[in-house]
Amino acid sequence: ITSIFYNDDYIDISHLMLQEYQFFNRPYTINRTLMLKLKTDGGKIVAKRFTLSFLGEKEQNRISNVLNQIIEHNS
Repeated sequence: ITSIFYNDDYIDISHLMLQEYQFFNRPYTINRTLMLKLKTDGGKIVAKRFTLSFLGEKEQNRISNVLNQIIEHNS
C-alpha cells in the first residue's frame, strides 16, 4: 500500500558493496547520471545508474565527499 503514496526511487545497499562511483554530465539536458559500481556477495561487479535532475555543483560535491569516505573506509 505504501507504493501508492511513495515512489520506489531508492536503493538500500551495504556500504561494503560500494567499489567505485562516477558522475556523467549529459549534453543538452539538465540531468546528471550517478553510476555506482557495487560488488555482490558472489564477487561480481554490478553497475547501477541513477538519473539526478537539477543537481548543483555543491550537492554533487557533498555526494562525492560521502561516497569517497565510504570507499576509503572499505579499503
